[in-house]
Amino acid sequence: MRKSNILLVAALLVLSACGTSAPTPADPPARTLAIVSSIGPDILLGTTGGADDDNKSERVAVPGWNLDAVTIAAARKTLSPRYRIVASDVKPALTSTAAMLDAAKAGTLTTAPADLILVLSPSSSEDNRAGHPTIDYGVGVSRWLGPLLARPPYVHAFLAVTLIDGHGFTVVSQSLLAMKARQPSVLGENTTLPFVPIETLYWPGTWADMNERQHEQVHQLTLALLNQSVPYTLQKLVEEPVR
Repeated sequence: MRKSNILLVAALLVLSACGTSAPTPADPPARTLAIVSSIGPDILLGTTGGADDDNKSERVAVPGWNLDAVTIAAARKTLSPRYRIVASDVKPALTSTAAMLDAAKAGTLTTAPADLILVLSPSSSEDNRAGHPTIDYGVGVSRWLGPLLARPPYVHAFLAVTLIDGHGFTVVSQSLLAMKARQPSVLGENTTLPFVPIETLYWPGTWADMNERQHEQVHQLTLALLNQSVPYTLQKLVEEPVR
């Protein structure tokens, strides 16, 4: 056999061996993480304005939207490459950081112990409407009413993101859910709170007065906000893991 043929056969044998060898499994993530969502089965509809009659709110039950499950799924998908997810729990009515820490210390916040506990809970936007009652809380639809400055309604998903040390039960970090801005602001900011306006000339004041198309419009916009903002905000925990 010619020398060139011998070299070709040897090369083919090497490639064949490489193709049949089992891949080396990647090391599993070392740190454990529990995810807790506290949105609940309701959304909030609210209006506010200059007159007392403008300040109204309505809580609407939408259990079929499964907002906590949607939020947890987005969080798991984003964080599982870096952390080993040991629990995914729904805990309604976590309205304060103190309540979260008390539940963590009591062992009732999650169904499994973890190095870190991530809690996503309803919050309000940083804009408090110059002292008017907060109506853009958590997940829902809000609208500003006024004789000259009436604005279109907007769907929002305002959540606080709290990371808790699962051993010392202290807050590691806390921020608001955010998403990439549709266009940079005049200040050059590329992030915004999760909300999207509904461009319409007429929007009913109550859920009962809305039709099925409007209900579904709010539903789909809410899902889109959660599926964009949760990965966007939590990605930094993957890129810059907590020490």
